[in-house]
Amino acid sequence: MLETLAQAVINGLLIGGIYALVSIGVTLIFGVVKIVNFAQGEFVMIGMYISFYLATQFGIDPIASLVVSMPVLFIVGVLIQHFLIRRVLGPNDMPQIFLTFALSLLLLNLALMLFTANYRTVHTSYSDEAFHLA
Repeated sequence: MLETLAQAVINGLLIGGIYALVSIGVTLIFGVVKIVNFAQGEFVMIGMYISFYLATQFGIDPIASLVVSMPVLFIVGVLIQHFLIRRVLGPNDMPQIFLTFALSLLLLNLALMLFTANYRTVHTSYSDEAFHLA
């Protein structure tokens, strides 16, 4: 009973940490660029698909694949900023909001067409490891 409670608390803290990271990302983007980026989650999804395919096709560890996926997404972000977002910057925030929302829908549906809605997992040597407290 106590073990189940401890596991539930740890799972809740981990999920809360993920929510905190996402909210920090949104806050950072809004604070620096002054744009609410609705496509932020889709960029994370693209990074996850890059890591997935590097792991399944080339056997690269998912954590080590950050060395590839982060620069790729940085370049994608710079290109989107230069060619799309810069064109709608102005005193009115609505074009920025519509653009990032449309970009979110575009990336989401493009990923759905390319990768389908099936779950994908990567099995590593440490994915089945358990962490025991006390």
